[in-house]
Amino acid sequence: MGYTTNLVPTAAVTILLPLLATLGTYLRFHLRLKNSISIKWDDHFILLSLPLTWTLWIIWLYITTNLIPPNSAISSIPPSNLSTFLLLLWIHNLLNIVAVIFIKLSIILFYLRAFATTRTAKYCLYIVYFLSILQFLMRTVNLLVSCFPVQDTWLHPQRCQSSPSHGRYLHNLTIITESFGLLTEFMLLVYPLPFVWKSHLTVTKKLALCVVFFTGFVTCATQAVRVYVLEMYLYRSSDIGRDVTAPSLVLCAGVETGLGTFVACVVAIWGPVREWIGKVFRKCKGERSLEEGMIGGNGGEKRGNVRGGDELGSGGTMTTGTSTLVGSISEMGSPTISERSGMLSPLAAVESWESRMP
Repeated sequence: MGYTTNLVPTAAVTILLPLLATLGTYLRFHLRLKNSISIKWDDHFILLSLPLTWTLWIIWLYITTNLIPPNSAISSIPPSNLSTFLLLLWIHNLLNIVAVIFIKLSIILFYLRAFATTRTAKYCLYIVYFLSILQFLMRTVNLLVSCFPVQDTWLHPQRCQSSPSHGRYLHNLTIITESFGLLTEFMLLVYPLPFVWKSHLTVTKKLALCVVFFTGFVTCATQAVRVYVLEMYLYRSSDIGRDVTAPSLVLCAGVETGLGTFVACVVAIWGPVREWIGKVFRKCKGERSLEEGMIGGNGGEKRGNVRGGDELGSGGTMTTGTSTLVGSISEMGSPTISERSGMLSPLAAVESWESRMP
């Protein structure tokens, strides 16, 4: 008897993941264009990952609705559907590998512009970059050498059953590869925190910004779950191994790409979003002041108009590649963060700002 049954509702609910990715990408580009912020390579990589995220969800939805019998587990797939199932699962794995590296490259490039203000900071980020590329290559090689020739993976899966020693080596390669992924996820999670904490923001704003960056813990935890599932169930020959591994890895892929894209976008647009929320709050407060002024006289109306003029002028700093930083770098290498935006800007923006100083 299979471990997991009726996968269709789970596949349908996971549409929230690509929807979140779409929402984050839309907000990212909308705020960039609206505020005349230039589109950088980190934005392009996020945009490239979005169609892959939707494709991953569509593939799994097709598998659960057309290849797996209703209220049945994966081990109950008819032999006539097995080749198609294995082919789609192989494509799903390949697309996930590509989507994840796109998202990581986007985060790394964003960090490079926003935080790499010292040589040590750049070297640390280069280490994360090379580890991410190494994991991408190892995952690709692992996918290609797990069964040779590759087409036997879905055409003749019984030929992929090799000697126990080969299976053990392949298992070790898989665990090492995914552990690299866990390491890079953790490094990307903690990398910006020291820069934020050394900034000149108040403690409350530092904590708020750290919470925004720490949302990446979700993808880090997802990678840990992936390693656990691969270690416990991947090479089990029983039904529970087949029924647990595929749905768990597909769900991890959805969280990595869907929620990972959303988190990356929230981090990148936090400055404009925080500024927009402030504008809405000030606008509502200004409307209340205007209503009170209309009751008390014309003086309140003038105060409301002055406040509205300040709102229009507040968007003037939102012209940098990252968001809205107007500050410099101290001797200790900690960037100055705008009190109004709460976000960092690339070094180029800092240099151009410093050049205008008397």
